[in-house]
Amino acid sequence: MSRFFATFFVLAISPSVLLADPKAEPLVRGVVYGHHGIAHARTVGELRVYVWDWTGRDADHVFTYCGDIDEPSTVAVRSSRVWLDRKVGRELVFVDESIYRSAAEPFLAGHNFPIDSDGGKWPHFGFVGLFWNEPHSGRVERLAKSFGKDTTMFRDIVAVGKHEITRFELTGKLGEQKDARMTIYRIEEQYDNKNKRWNSPVVTEIEQFKAPRVEPFAAVIVGQDYYFITDSGKLWHAPPKQAGQARRAEEKWDHADSRLKALVSDSNNEGGHFVFGQDEKGWYYMKLGRDDQP
Repeated sequence: MSRFFATFFVLAISPSVLLADPKAEPLVRGVVYGHHGIAHARTVGELRVYVWDWTGRDADHVFTYCGDIDEPSTVAVRSSRVWLDRKVGRELVFVDESIYRSAAEPFLAGHNFPIDSDGGKWPHFGFVGLFWNEPHSGRVERLAKSFGKDTTMFRDIVAVGKHEITRFELTGKLGEQKDARMTIYRIEEQYDNKNKRWNSPVVTEIEQFKAPRVEPFAAVIVGQDYYFITDSGKLWHAPPKQAGQARRAEEKWDHADSRLKALVSDSNNEGGHFVFGQDEKGWYYMKLGRDDQP
């Protein structure tokens, strides 16, 4: 993605997000797909997803989903698929987190209820495009067993294929450094050659390592490196683990007079992830990678 389009994207979505909700979280998140921009904003009691075409050839769309917004939601795009990870509202307490998958083209064309990416079927008890979910009771029990009672959890997903995602889960005490852990899961559908169908997704824990603290975040994968941009405007970096040692996330960007405010991922170019910040001199940006510098 060129510098022009990266800058244009952030300047375009920032007013939309802030005007929609003056109390919106400080981190603006968006994805470039083809000539479309996709961004989402958290508002009270609902999740809004914005889609627009900056060439003016297609109509713009705003999707509104009911639900609880105690935890940030995610919109990810890869391999002609749009993934939406959100927390379902309190009125449906038996379902906590749901990950939906849609074919990108129908989604960009304005279908408010995502069309399932494999033929428009109605799998998983009638939820169109539902890829995976975790019941509230199951989540509470799992977290208590692994990390203790009253554990806070924030999560994010990165799409890595048409039938799989990487899910990042940060657990511990809110805002604290002690016992903050990042756990990485792979959620993947497996194809049944005998019955000629895709089976339900399988969840596999990949690794677990220490994190600086517990707060909402956005995750990015560049090669074998993990980057995390927090809602407080900090950048964490977790390079590949060395032989016999666990990976560790450490703060890479934490300036008192400057904070990161936006993350833009370019799905047209794998590994194209840009973070934007603002200080007394104005806006700056950098592309995430081993040599990232503003």
